[in-house]
Amino acid sequence: MIFLNIDSLFLEALQKIVGVNKPRDGILDCVKNISSGKSVIISAPPGYGKTMIPYSLAHIAAKIDTVPFSRVIHILPLRTIIEGAYIKLFKKVREKLIPKLETLTPETAGMQMMFTHGSPFLQKLLVFTTIDTFTLNMAKLPTLEIHKIKKIWGSHTYGHGIVSQAAISMSAIVFDEVHLFIEETPKMMTTLLALLEKLSLWNTPLVLMTATFPRIFIKAILERIKKHVGFNPFDEIFIFESKENKIKHYDDFKIVSIFDQDFYEEHSNKDITTQLVEILKLEEVLHEFSKLIKELSHMYDRILIVMNTVRRAITVYNALKEQLTSCELILLHGKLTSEDKAIRTRRLFKLRKWIAITTQVVEAGVDISAQVLITDLAPISALIQRIGRCARFKEDSRGCVIILIEKSELEARGDKYHGIYDKELVKQTLRHISKITKEISFLDTNKIITKCFSESKTNNAIAWHIPDTKSEEKIGYQEILNKVYSKYFTFRENYSLWNTLREIMSPLSNPKKTILHMIMHGGSFTRELMIPMCVVDYKKLAEVITDIKYIKNILMNKQIPISVREFCKLLRTHKDRITVLLLNQLTKKYEILNFNDLLRNSKLLSEIFNMCKKRHLNEAFLNKISEKLAKLLLQYNIKVENKYFEFISLILPEEMYEDFGPKWIQI
Repeated sequence: MIFLNIDSLFLEALQKIVGVNKPRDGILDCVKNISSGKSVIISAPPGYGKTMIPYSLAHIAAKIDTVPFSRVIHILPLRTIIEGAYIKLFKKVREKLIPKLETLTPETAGMQMMFTHGSPFLQKLLVFTTIDTFTLNMAKLPTLEIHKIKKIWGSHTYGHGIVSQAAISMSAIVFDEVHLFIEETPKMMTTLLALLEKLSLWNTPLVLMTATFPRIFIKAILERIKKHVGFNPFDEIFIFESKENKIKHYDDFKIVSIFDQDFYEEHSNKDITTQLVEILKLEEVLHEFSKLIKELSHMYDRILIVMNTVRRAITVYNALKEQLTSCELILLHGKLTSEDKAIRTRRLFKLRKWIAITTQVVEAGVDISAQVLITDLAPISALIQRIGRCARFKEDSRGCVIILIEKSELEARGDKYHGIYDKELVKQTLRHISKITKEISFLDTNKIITKCFSESKTNNAIAWHIPDTKSEEKIGYQEILNKVYSKYFTFRENYSLWNTLREIMSPLSNPKKTILHMIMHGGSFTRELMIPMCVVDYKKLAEVITDIKYIKNILMNKQIPISVREFCKLLRTHKDRITVLLLNQLTKKYEILNFNDLLRNSKLLSEIFNMCKKRHLNEAFLNKISEKLAKLLLQYNIKVENKYFEFISLILPEEMYEDFGPKWIQI
């Protein structure tokens, strides 16, 4: 009887949120498994409807009190994806958000992350959060209370972390875009494994889902969790395959092939040409590149350009701005303010004709459909996500993908491609794609345009939107994904961090010690430390400094978190332009002070500044700076004229921020 209710509740959520009546194959089965207390893994292509799993589970939890969870926590890697997932629950009427489903309202669903406290102790029915915030709550250190716990250092104040930890124990936990947690850094991968270990011991229903799940990832996760927990928590693994309704039974789990005929027909019939184009160096071909984009803009309405770094995206944007004066150019990257990103993304959705220049921010959660995609070469998983934005919508039957290979970067010394991706992984991605396309050409506008319309079997041989195909003429992306990662990716757990996480996630752990552990690990358990920075006219800010609501709005909308390396660069070049937003520990009021004044009064900040002066910062030296910055942000107060302050955010003047982002980013 319970499953009949789950069927009807799932279909109700599907119809009201998405507007369709038929679920994709396997999605409802996942929901039923989780509703009976089981844990699942699902690997299905972009646009398959995986997001309906957390939405419908929350709706079911609100309606059926016998399911083994009282709420759903949806964990995503990026803030922008979280905002996109949340907004889908509502329709906008005269600037007001109207719930599509009566159970999921602003009162019952919320976002919890840096400067956004929609559910501070993860108590709402549906909570969207980042892995960073979720990890801190698992360690009984809610982000809203970090400042309270650290400032009363000599007392026994522990905050209300046990409340958020208890909420997690009574939830269904959905890890979305899980490949990003595994690929980004060994630090984040270790944290994911430690979280899965603890949640499995609590018998918490778990979901791991993504479109790009190499089989080696699934195998490694199952092996490591079983080794540390003693059992495999995942009962069923759902994988999109052309073998319909095939089930493979293993000792303690089963693999279920899912296959949606409508989805398959829609995406397998799309003609997406793939071209590999070699360039020596981006800066040397900007003129020809601009010419190519100009010619393509005469034939296509929607062109997406994805660069691997912010610097490269800005370089391309500035070059195109000079040449394409009549085109609507939209630049999107991670060093824009939250408010600016939201405005530009909305503009992208509304325009009929556009050229978007972006970074990885477009890889997940941005629901657009370009007719042409030009992308830097990247690991196969990133390429699949990017190409998922080309010919994405049903009405787009054709697409053209151009992958730029920067030869000088591939041949340069070092193990990173463009400073961020594992070079060997990138090389092997290129190797396996070129085996299929059979050709690597040079940047020639006429030839590239001709190939965009080509009917050649080799140019159309990769079905980028589906993992597996029935056709002998096309190959699904899963085969390439498996080949690349099976030989050229290794799990590198940080066992010191894993043991630390075990300790701090204990119900008896002390949140104050958790802060000390965070400092020892560079200020974060998941990724490199990010320093809060806001772009605002500090003189205007000073006029409204007593308006706490306004200040919090500034922190949320005008924020650009910067890395330790970027922080050092900013200090070296624009130290005199920086002010700092501080919280007076006695009056509990915000104040703004000049950065140079703080330098004179803070020995720790002075040490950090002297370290940042060094021009060539290697990883070990950056780690030392991160630890000192973490002390400043998480432990120490700054004393100025017998007043004690808590660091809140750097303030960058508005004139240093242009349409491409902060001016100093290009220095």
